[in-house]
Amino acid sequence: MSGKKNAYRWRAKDSKTKFKLFGLLTEQRSYENGTKILFKTIKNKCGTQFIERAKRGRKIVFVSDKLGHYKKGFNKYFRYVAELRFGISIKQKKYGYKHNNNVIERDNREVKQRYYPMIGFKELNSANNVLDLLDTYDNYIEDKENKTPAQRAGIELNLGKRYQFLNLIKVSKIK
Repeated sequence: MSGKKNAYRWRAKDSKTKFKLFGLLTEQRSYENGTKILFKTIKNKCGTQFIERAKRGRKIVFVSDKLGHYKKGFNKYFRYVAELRFGISIKQKKYGYKHNNNVIERDNREVKQRYYPMIGFKELNSANNVLDLLDTYDNYIEDKENKTPAQRAGIELNLGKRYQFLNLIKVSKIK
């Protein structure tokens, strides 16, 4: 990765809770290297929840940009239990259109600020590990609007006020 300028971060994030479900940094923006892994991981982590919601008539909605790989991966893994919608521009949002992908765009800006300095990493795996650590921090420790994304998603770990990262490590060893 050292010296290369192209790196792509594949992300999945709940728009309501802001909980980050998936993150992967790749050198190529291809179906095999990114989208397939993204959707397969989400299916393994959350597939039963998607099925339950679909049975109740409340399908999960994926909002993405118009990269064709997303449609291919979505159709393979979630065609019957979720919906795929493509985000719209901010300009269209002003006129009442829904499903803006601003949550993703804001997240992309934040992630780019984080991984741009990581271009100097010798291995892509090292940069991914650091980004995963930052995602863990954001999910379980970063307190926005008096709750972490994990708490908004119903995950209560009671990490205390001090040494939260250390306490998170201790809790993760137990489970």
